[in-house]
Amino acid sequence: MKARNPYTGQIDYEFPPTSPGELGTTCTRLREAQPGWQRRGLEGRAKVLRKFAAAVARHRDTLIEAIVGDTGRHGISVREAALEPVIEREIAAAFKFAREEMLGDTELPDVVNRRQLASYALVGNITPWNFPCSMAFLDTIPALVAGCAVVVKPSEVTPRFIDVVERILADVPELAAVLSFVRGDGSLGAELISQALNAGGVSVNRAGITLMVRGIEQDAWNASGLGKNRMGREGIRRFARSKAIMPYGGSEEGVAPDMARQVFTRR
Repeated sequence: MKARNPYTGQIDYEFPPTSPGELGTTCTRLREAQPGWQRRGLEGRAKVLRKFAAAVARHRDTLIEAIVGDTGRHGISVREAALEPVIEREIAAAFKFAREEMLGDTELPDVVNRRQLASYALVGNITPWNFPCSMAFLDTIPALVAGCAVVVKPSEVTPRFIDVVERILADVPELAAVLSFVRGDGSLGAELISQALNAGGVSVNRAGITLMVRGIEQDAWNASGLGKNRMGREGIRRFARSKAIMPYGGSEEGVAPDMARQVFTRR
């Protein structure tokens, strides 16, 4: 596949797309590694993610250069490459959440409700082109903190930063075992969604589309991007059915009206 240079308008970057078979192999490997990641506990995962943050700092200039190549923006690219504060914020939020004891009364005096947390085996992120690095890690970092394995498919329009992220991950093999990036267009994203055949829910809001699919293997797929794009429509067609919710009300103009009538009926 080829990508266009936003400065010159010329196509100057090529990359081999991930095949469906390679995607399946990657998902299997990540699922198999996830239990060990979860067993590290929150403190163990935080230690690895801080090691990743340190590796990002070492490669920052190269990462910025790649994001600039993808987007044509320098100032915003500098902010996108600053992943360390995001990692620390999500770690702090997770520790705070873990300390909260959520109990509830029941009709039986000797019985209370107690929260029990369990990680999804695999989270898939299909992310857009407008902020390629930021959006790739927006949902990835909290998923990793929570103990999930993650596979990310960024937009085929902005693939350059992936090369640098993979070099950073090579410095942190503990994280590379549960985090992978794949390359391709909407057809690969559709294939990624198809890895979980039993949909659990779809959430669509006015700003975009977020697709959460819970399958029999306890996978969750998060497709974040513009609801009008091909990936969003494909996700809706394959999985929405009658299990979708519209948390902000209304309908998504990027979804065909007949689909909207069929899908967006439950809260």
